[in-house]
Amino acid sequence: MNKIKFRAVRDVGSTIDVTIQFLRQNFSIISRSIFFIAIPFLLVGALLYSGIYIIQNSFSTESDVIYFLGVFITVMLIILYFFSIFPIIYEYMYLYQKSEDFRQITVSAVRKRVASRILSYIGNAFLIFFLSITVYVFGSLVTGLLMAIDIAVGAFGVFLFLCLLAYVSIAFSLIYAINLFEDVSFGIALNRSFYLLKGHFFTTFGLYITAFFISLSVTIIPSSSLPVLVEFLGTTFGINYSEVVVILLGFLYSFILLVVISVTLTASLFRYFSLVEGKEAMGAQEAIEQIGVGR
Repeated sequence: MNKIKFRAVRDVGSTIDVTIQFLRQNFSIISRSIFFIAIPFLLVGALLYSGIYIIQNSFSTESDVIYFLGVFITVMLIILYFFSIFPIIYEYMYLYQKSEDFRQITVSAVRKRVASRILSYIGNAFLIFFLSITVYVFGSLVTGLLMAIDIAVGAFGVFLFLCLLAYVSIAFSLIYAINLFEDVSFGIALNRSFYLLKGHFFTTFGLYITAFFISLSVTIIPSSSLPVLVEFLGTTFGINYSEVVVILLGFLYSFILLVVISVTLTASLFRYFSLVEGKEAMGAQEAIEQIGVGR
């Protein structure tokens, strides 16, 4: 297996191709990393929800406080499951790029990278969330004022607002990659994300949409079989086993979303390297510098 080159200018089709190639090549280590690092959050959340579900059906309404507390903790664990997928994929791709032999990368190495940088991911998430809320509130106020002046102008304002949200969201999606691979602060990463996206918004937006629908199409068969599974379990085991159905469906939907997230994240990282290479030709410069080296 040849190591995939990250720094290369790629169009949408080439980026999708290299994304699928990368995930196929590294499926074993990525899936094992997710299983040992992220799945425990999902498993504990599912078991906790099952216990709360059984308690709720066994006791009176006096257990409502415990029930809602348990559900809140469960939701937090499930959010941690999905959130931990981000650093797992990002940190594995970092190790992949830096390693001489990517086949030597272990789950332990990925876990150590994730643990050492998890606070950075959480901090970036809060800052991105704060900026997103700020942009949304400001855009909503401006749109509301335009709508009050004239409906037609307001409708055009809504369209511009949606375009602004799309542009800002895609720019924000590059911050994690810039922060990781360039080791810069959030402010520098934010500024650089808009610099890289300038003039490449539509192709990047098209890539994200394409990656999302391709990953979604892969999950059509398992998702369409879920109602059949529910009917089968309900008919076979009866209503008393409904909590089992809830847990099983939660796991299945979580794995379906895992596919969607993994494909989209990997495609976004390859897009980042393509944008960097297109603007700065870092990979081409390195190739020139390596000419004659080692001979």
